[in-house]
Amino acid sequence: MRAKWKQWFGIVVAVGLVTSCPKQVIPPKLPASAVEKPVSKPARKPSKSIGALFVYDEERGGYYATAELRHLLALTNTPVGDGSLKAVVDATQKHWLRPAGKERWEMPERFGDERKRILESVRKLGFVESVKPAQKRYNYAVVLGALESRVKMRIETLITAYNSGVRFDEIVFLTGQRQLEPSEQKSTGVKTETEMMKVVWKKLKVPPAMRKLPLNVVDAAAPLFGIVKALRPRTVDTAIAWRKQNPAPGKVLCVSNQPYVYFQDSVMKSAMPETFDIETIGDRADADASNAVYLDSLARFMFQEELRLRSGDNES
Repeated sequence: MRAKWKQWFGIVVAVGLVTSCPKQVIPPKLPASAVEKPVSKPARKPSKSIGALFVYDEERGGYYATAELRHLLALTNTPVGDGSLKAVVDATQKHWLRPAGKERWEMPERFGDERKRILESVRKLGFVESVKPAQKRYNYAVVLGALESRVKMRIETLITAYNSGVRFDEIVFLTGQRQLEPSEQKSTGVKTETEMMKVVWKKLKVPPAMRKLPLNVVDAAAPLFGIVKALRPRTVDTAIAWRKQNPAPGKVLCVSNQPYVYFQDSVMKSAMPETFDIETIGDRADADASNAVYLDSLARFMFQEELRLRSGDNES
């Protein structure tokens, strides 16, 4: 009986010692020049595109902002403490993200006086110029849903890739029950994004061999948040709807456009099993893309990557 009492006493003391330990102290700020060279990778594989924004510091075991990202943060008066991925994500979620309930095309311009320098910075970070296919053969070509003008651009990007020798076995439209804007309804004669993508596909001049490929139109429903239904399905909702169809694993070429390429690439990698090799391409950003759109896209990409590296969760 005494031996068992000693055993329990020892466990209680050990637990008390563990719970009374002080919290980990955040290391002091590291100069940007000291973290410019990437070292070892964390357990979860990051997107290649994160390299322009953050580098992994082995000594501190985390990602820290590059000099160029710090420059952009300074241009927008966004304080980020030690410059860690978490600190940058927390700050940009407060300062760069569009207001809840607003779509990208509804955002007012921001930091107009710094337009030239902000545009140059986001270009250096890789969010302006087009992204081309890295391979010649894929199992799937996935066109991500969007406004009518963007859908047209994305399908044309895929046609350009096909004409350059890129091949795929099946085309997938990831779309859903978004109610179209009045101008889209007038242009297409239909009411939902799913139907609009079908109309755009029929209107465009598609190479005959490409048009003969199997076309899978994934029509996702808008998600419920408690008892409130969202206005539209997000990228992740459309990807999950496709995943539920149990497609065979393979190489996937997703088609977006800048400045959304890297964010949607990260979402797709989170939503699909690791047996799917995801790559995302897209045409260059519009010349009139606003600072607000660029900053919102960067904030969402960094948030998504931080979630993905930490837990594999995703948002869109």
